[in-house]
Amino acid sequence: MALYFIKSAVCLLLLLLFHRLVLQKEAMYHFNRFYLLFSVVVSFLIPLNTIEVAVTQPLFEPEVPTEFVPAVESVEMQLTVSQAEKSFNWKLVLTLFYGLITFALLVRFIRNIHILFEKVNRNVLIKYRGENLVMLHEDCPPFSFLKYIFVSHTDFESGKFTDAILIHESTHVQEKHSWDNLLVEFLLIFFWFHPGLYWAKTAIKLNHEFIADQAALKIIPVEKYKLELLSMVLTGQNFGLASSLNFSLTKKRLEMMKQKTTNSMRWLKIMAVLPVLGALVYFVSERVIAHNDEEMPRTTNYLDLGEDKRDDVDIHLNFIESDVVSVDNKTYQLAQTSEILQQVPKKENGLVARVSINQGISTGDVFDLQMALFENGVTHVELIRAEEKTVISDSVPSGKKDLYYQHTTFYIQDKKGNKTQKFYSDLSESEKARLPEPPPAPKKANPSSETFEGWKDSKMFAIWLDGIHIPNSKLDEMNASQIVHFFSSKIYKNALSERFPQDYQVYLYTDEGFDKAFGPNSDLPIKPLGGYTILYTYD
Repeated sequence: MALYFIKSAVCLLLLLLFHRLVLQKEAMYHFNRFYLLFSVVVSFLIPLNTIEVAVTQPLFEPEVPTEFVPAVESVEMQLTVSQAEKSFNWKLVLTLFYGLITFALLVRFIRNIHILFEKVNRNVLIKYRGENLVMLHEDCPPFSFLKYIFVSHTDFESGKFTDAILIHESTHVQEKHSWDNLLVEFLLIFFWFHPGLYWAKTAIKLNHEFIADQAALKIIPVEKYKLELLSMVLTGQNFGLASSLNFSLTKKRLEMMKQKTTNSMRWLKIMAVLPVLGALVYFVSERVIAHNDEEMPRTTNYLDLGEDKRDDVDIHLNFIESDVVSVDNKTYQLAQTSEILQQVPKKENGLVARVSINQGISTGDVFDLQMALFENGVTHVELIRAEEKTVISDSVPSGKKDLYYQHTTFYIQDKKGNKTQKFYSDLSESEKARLPEPPPAPKKANPSSETFEGWKDSKMFAIWLDGIHIPNSKLDEMNASQIVHFFSSKIYKNALSERFPQDYQVYLYTDEGFDKAFGPNSDLPIKPLGGYTILYTYD
């Protein structure tokens, strides 16, 4: 939200700067009125506009210049959490501060309107040359609001309220300038922190005076009109919602009374608005990933074991565990979905996939697999819960590199820095020989109380307990002694996801979970490494 208001303010300030430098100098006041109002409105709309951009997948550039970079690191993270920062709710304080100021401005806005209507009701109202004149007892310059012109009774009787001044004020009424003022004042109630609106308010009122001055100059010479204005500018009240005769009676306003603009110059400057507006739309609009509107519909069926299944299935996948699927008894990482589907003949109406979901797979992981399938040519997915849990292997012998590295992405870098992406099956025998042997089974260890407390920070850590993602608040129901094994993974910025935006992912195990995952009877005592590894060539 803060970024939206910053973009909005930048848009309005740039549009107003263009008006000040290019448009305000010319006698094209009605266009300027439209431009200023348009600028206010469009500055709130441009940041909401979206521009579709094609998504690109840059080659992953690992930042650690070592020969072997493990995907996870078993390290303890010491965190100092400020209790004072936790207990003080700055968001609530700022909300209350904003609410109080907004409420005060709303009260003032309503009060100012009420004051003007009270003047209408408490003073004499006369019809004069088609206009509604409110005769005021106090001495003040003439001003207008909505359909009323307010004028001092003394000035009216003495003849100081001349025909030129009447035309000036009646122009404000007929052109409905009060509605412009009301719009900006109303926006300022809620966006009182918006610097561009204050500048717009001044520019709009000054342009109103230019319009009214030009109308009056049609019946009176410039020099005589200037003298009449100066004689009417007296000390007195000034109403923010009204169009007042003494508003900004500056040298600029007096100079503009003689300003003339040729048609060619007028059109040249009007056309200059288009590239400015186009540039703002291009640079300020929100970027979103482009979607192909011609994509075929994507559908999903959730089937029980007893339900009839489709016969036209193109590929059958077993979702064994988070980020691991198997096809024809061969396991793959979720990131290899496109590689899996490349082996399936393409069909005009899209592919149909059936997924057997292992017990314990979370709904979020299933959704990730669905999206990976949809993005690679699948248009229909059948989801079936497996009746019995599938395991990859009963055990993994020590030194079994092919299973340990099967989900790892390798980057082979030559002396010139060029990188080639490979999976384990693509490596040469010499490259495989250079890889370290799989580590031994992990040992139990408890985290420190400080580390355990630090994991409760949901902005920094995503937590898995015994292989299942849990909210950080779940740790409030536990203590550090219940955790017998843990490891953490630092996530690079280009690998962060919308679902898990945290910088670290932490995996915790209780006694039961540790034995199930790493014990002698576990599904996979040595877990596949995953992640990214750099191998340097010396040729």
